Amino acid sequence: MRKIFFCAFVFLNSICLHAQSHSDSSVETDNTKINASDSLYAKQREYERLYKQAQQYEQQEKYSIAIDYYVRALAMARSMGSDESEMNVLTSIGKAEILLKDYKSAVSCFVQSYKIARQKRNIDAQAEALLYFSKSNLIAANYEKAIDGLQEYITLKDSISKRDQQKTVKRPEQPVNDVEKEAEIDSLMKENALQEKALLENESETSRLQWVSLAVVIIFVISLSIILWMLFRTRKKISQIQTNLQTQNRITAELHDNIGSSLSSIAIYSDVASQQLNDKVPQSAILLDTISETAHVTMDNMTDVIWSLNADNDNFENIFSRMQKFAAGVLEAKNIEVHFRTSEKLRSKKLSVQQCKDFYLMFKESVNFLAKYSHPVNVWITLNIEENILYLVLKEDGIGFNSDHLSADNGLRPMQKKVENAGGSFNISSDEEGTMLQLQMPLG
Repeated sequence: MRKIFFCAFVFLNSICLHAQSHSDSSVETDNTKINASDSLYAKQREYERLYKQAQQYEQQEKYSIAIDYYVRALAMARSMGSDESEMNVLTSIGKAEILLKDYKSAVSCFVQSYKIARQKRNIDAQAEALLYFSKSNLIAANYEKAIDGLQEYITLKDSISKRDQQKTVKRPEQPVNDVEKEAEIDSLMKENALQEKALLENESETSRLQWVSLAVVIIFVISLSIILWMLFRTRKKISQIQTNLQTQNRITAELHDNIGSSLSSIAIYSDVASQQLNDKVPQSAILLDTISETAHVTMDNMTDVIWSLNADNDNFENIFSRMQKFAAGVLEAKNIEVHFRTSEKLRSKKLSVQQCKDFYLMFKESVNFLAKYSHPVNVWITLNIEENILYLVLKEDGIGFNSDHLSADNGLRPMQKKVENAGGSFNISSDEEGTMLQLQMPLG
């Protein structure tokens, strides 16, 4: 009996110990589950905080900071193993990347979101990812990928529509869910409309910039063409002018060589014949003297004309040098002292061929006139320019002249008319103190 009682006691004691051991292991398992649940809850709370913070920065249009928070939320979602949260964060990152115009990163995010949604057989999430995938490729000008995405999106939308119709037929008693879905759809449509508006504005700005760039290029090409055409015309005109000047100089040189040589020969022959016939035939000698004088005068006049036609003689340095040479030859031969004064402003001025010819011939006639009629001791010749008008003044201290001399002088009167026809003036005044000749010639 005692043995039976002892065996029963041992058996009951072992059962109790086994029950206690099983109870302790159950407690440990429950504690582990509680700790894991607490950790998951903390991660969920942290995920929600990061995701909400990212949305706030996105509303403030601080997209770069928002993406940083989205990335942290994505890491938290992956640590939780929540595919749904990971899919939502990837879609949000892609939308923010579109606003930052980083279309390549946006496409990558939508592709990842689409893959997760496809694994979970979530066609709504697939459709959303495909829609933004197509938009990103469309903006990035990847039209082939955009069209493929849109085609798949349309197929999914048809499936979604059929599914929603079936749900409406089967469960008409749940209007609250339909209202919520309609509100969600309206929200998505508004969001899509805003993004489409932003996309259109970007496309409009891009198109405007393209048109402006095209207009600038066209204007540049036209301006360059006009400039090149003007340069071509200018070079052609310069070449033509140079050719004309070369021809003119060649003709003047030939005139000087041929006609000048002939006149010089006539003058020499006349002088020789006059000397030989001076004693034998006095009347013939007088005629030969006249021929010789005429030949000399003609040769001098022709030399002056040829000189004025030479393009190298259009500056005042050469004109003034020839004036000094002529005045010295005429006046100093009659013991008349010549005084020249010129303005420094004249050194940079040039005369046309006609102006050079008229001015120099008028100067010659004036010097000859003073030497012939006034008999001065000194002659002052002044050259100046003011407001593009050339002034020549010849003043002498001779006996003056009679007005009949001016009428009889056939060389000065025609030159005076030429100067007046060119818009200038020529005045002569004379008294007991001498004579003054004033010439004004516009150079414009």
